[in-house]
Amino acid sequence: MRRLLILALAACAAAHESCCEKATKAEPEFIIDPDDAPPDVYEGEPRYVADPADTAPAAWDEDEDGPYERRLIENPRYAWAPREIENPRYRPPASLGERYADEVREAAPWVALGAVVAAVLDAAPVPSFAGALKTPGAAGVVAGALVGLATPLCSCGVLPGAAALAAEGVPLGSVVAFLTAAQSSGLDSAAITYGLLGWRAALARLLGAVVLACAAGLAVGRSAATPRKESSQRDARLDAKPLKGFGPKKVDAFAAAGVHTVAELAHFAVSDQALATKTGLPVKTVSKWRDAAGDWLEHNTSNGGGPPTKQPTNVVATALRVAAEVFPSVLVGLAVSTAALHYAPSLASAHDAYASAASGAVLRLATLAATIPLQLCEHATVTLAAGVQKGGGSAGLAFAFLLAAPATNASSLLLLAKQPSAVARAVSALTAAALVLSYVVDLAGADLLVVAESESDGGGGGGLELPGWVEGQADALVALLAVTTLYHAVRPKRHGEACGDGCKDD
Repeated sequence: MRRLLILALAACAAAHESCCEKATKAEPEFIIDPDDAPPDVYEGEPRYVADPADTAPAAWDEDEDGPYERRLIENPRYAWAPREIENPRYRPPASLGERYADEVREAAPWVALGAVVAAVLDAAPVPSFAGALKTPGAAGVVAGALVGLATPLCSCGVLPGAAALAAEGVPLGSVVAFLTAAQSSGLDSAAITYGLLGWRAALARLLGAVVLACAAGLAVGRSAATPRKESSQRDARLDAKPLKGFGPKKVDAFAAAGVHTVAELAHFAVSDQALATKTGLPVKTVSKWRDAAGDWLEHNTSNGGGPPTKQPTNVVATALRVAAEVFPSVLVGLAVSTAALHYAPSLASAHDAYASAASGAVLRLATLAATIPLQLCEHATVTLAAGVQKGGGSAGLAFAFLLAAPATNASSLLLLAKQPSAVARAVSALTAAALVLSYVVDLAGADLLVVAESESDGGGGGGLELPGWVEGQADALVALLAVTTLYHAVRPKRHGEACGDGCKDD
């Protein structure tokens, strides 16, 4: 148990697979020369000698049968060894820069795919599922977790979708639940698990992912995501004080009910009484401010304060904008993850200094928390979780590690960095939930076959894979994402365009 933390980190460095790419087996620098045959005699010693323990059978008659020849055995004093030659397939360990470049190339197609999916959903002439995730409270968080499970994208590909949900004004708790569940598990991998290990293991993975996602989402449930600013005045946020006298307490009360903008306050699809119950405010106060919001919209919008209408969307422009928002977080997150994985083995030398003072519970918690910044996809983590169990960890810890390791990473955390307190609550809740889940599985005496899955033919793989021709354009996609990000960072914002917090209308 003492070496679990270092084992987990070292395993990450040895077996990390970004975006579900299978890691290649390391080749040795030198191999035995297949053409070097052992001589019959080396340095005066024969290769084989007669076995002194081999005696003639009792019925053996040398006069009739001839001299008895003892069987030959390998001569223990025969010291020949085959020569070694350079391995033509050997590749020296990649430098930190090379590993980082490889990670970025592997992530770029997924970021691009995620941005395109987010743009298509935004432009589709059908009700967006973002509306369901805007439900306040636990219902929205659970909905976010379930939508996340149904998303067959890897950790890099799901970030654009999360950014798009936040930009649509989906509460941060629902966004966090969506992001956590999508990275932790999914229906695509559950199908593979079902085929390999049966329905109990598959169902346990899905339920465990929902538990972690809901724990993280509920921990930040009262925080509001920051939607994109639009040219329309209807998207004015209540915390920007467009309504005179609307103080912070009322902002918080309505935010807890899922109301963040003047338009949402005026057109929220519940009665004054129901909204008063959600906010904890008197019905008269709710009615007063809804009327005020309607009056404000009537004087400040082009359609007299009517319900919002969805404007036509340029899919290409939206995809490029979403990619530009997400790509910097991916770059920084991969840098943190790659550096941690590259230098993880060096931590082993410091392990003995603190292992003797750490209890099993502390190391269990540290093992789960150590993977928080690392970019580990759900499928690759199967091997690492099995390594934890083989190294002395319990079946419950291996199961919790399997779900928690891919559930978050530095890229995801940076996407939410504008609200650091919410990030801290989400990380703390996720780690605590994973710790509790590990003990629950152990107390139940269940082994959810993490090791068996790692040793199966499937190896924990599965899920969506990109066509080879897409992966072959990785360098071009990296260049496109970099140029798009720089362009959106330096160009002046024009009136009527979506922009960040620092954007001001003309």
